[in-house]
Amino acid sequence: MDSGTDNRVVSDVLDNADKLDKLKNICNREVSQLAIESKIHIVVKEIETWFLKEYSHLEKVDSRLTKEYIKNLGFDLEEDDLEMDDKYNKPSEVLKMIYQSVSRTYNKEKKRVEGLVEELDYEKLYIEIRLKLKSLNEFIIELDSFFTNA
Repeated sequence: MDSGTDNRVVSDVLDNADKLDKLKNICNREVSQLAIESKIHIVVKEIETWFLKEYSHLEKVDSRLTKEYIKNLGFDLEEDDLEMDDKYNKPSEVLKMIYQSVSRTYNKEKKRVEGLVEELDYEKLYIEIRLKLKSLNEFIIELDSFFTNA
């Protein structure tokens, strides 16, 4: 499904959640017929979910964005289940609210996202965060499998 724009993704997914297993099965069947080994990885939430769970990078963006400060905004990024809790259905909006709380901006412009990605703790994502986010863990397992079996 092509949502056409980022702000339609969440509503499109929610409208079609009952079809997700069917979509996965169709995708797996189709890629199994390709001449080269291919896989499709379906992630239901925006990638900002992964960014939020690795919240330590936010202090690099602005030293005021500590875990406690963010928790006082209503987001317990360490304990909340970001993949299941409804308040994280639009993780890019949550990230935007956190940034705005210290008079900064977040949007999906390439430069802004690249800057954020440069601040991420990849070791923490790989070792720790993946165990808290099913979608990230599945993606990392797939990447590991690709690189170890290549």
